[in-house]
Amino acid sequence: MNKKSRMNLIVSLICTCLVVCSLYFMYDVFSFHTYGDIQSFDYVLSLNNDQIKLNGLEVFNDNKILKMSDYSLSLENLMLKEQQNYQVIISLNDIKNKASHQIINQFTYSNGQSKIRFQQQSLQFDITDLSKAYIQIKCDQEMVYQHALNLIPTKKLLGSNKEYRLVQSCVAPYDMKLGYLTTTNKDIIKQYPYVSLEYRYLKNEKKSKDNDNNYIVFKKISGLSKDIINNKKYQYYHQDKELGRLDQKDLSVVVIFSKDNGKTFVFKMDLSLEAGE
Repeated sequence: MNKKSRMNLIVSLICTCLVVCSLYFMYDVFSFHTYGDIQSFDYVLSLNNDQIKLNGLEVFNDNKILKMSDYSLSLENLMLKEQQNYQVIISLNDIKNKASHQIINQFTYSNGQSKIRFQQQSLQFDITDLSKAYIQIKCDQEMVYQHALNLIPTKKLLGSNKEYRLVQSCVAPYDMKLGYLTTTNKDIIKQYPYVSLEYRYLKNEKKSKDNDNNYIVFKKISGLSKDIINNKKYQYYHQDKELGRLDQKDLSVVVIFSKDNGKTFVFKMDLSLEAGE
């Protein structure tokens, strides 16, 4: 082997070593950007007419489990009877698989209440192609109200840095699934037992993004780090229409880790729409 060939071989071996070492030491970062969430669909269901308003109901398929957010019904102009038991039935149609599933909630109407709230649920439904949705309200099997629901597809949000990633976050015009924070830093929970996530959007796009006073914090999640970090619990946010569309805002989240002695570790992650959204 001549001198030139040996030099080429040495350079090739050095380059190979550099690539292998880079992949090994940067695996955590690499894994953040290649991890794919198993999710077939993600919609916000809504209805707004003279009789009923349904706000903030999100349904999505997470690894063959149908997950549904908490939601509220406004019944201001629907004639209901005092102290009667009612069923609210959300029907989800999967035309591709010729299947239909129902989510049933119950409430007792009393004192002229105008707003009913229902809690989020996880159900063993495997729906791969949500095509239509309906709401029905019944009293003793008698149909009181029924209407088709609007299906609004959500847009997936991305936010990450070297050690942290916001997972399962998405946005619709007036609704947002806030997702949960994951990390590859195994020591952060022990070092900082408390954490706060402040979801915000830019108040004035003409002013500096570096000015914290130029942001509106619309949702804050606080608690023990062990209960929030790497914990697959979803929270949701519904915004009134007069405040503007969430999917057109410059979104970000500020993460604040803290100790009992007041010491903090703070960083910000910008949230951007996934390519193609």
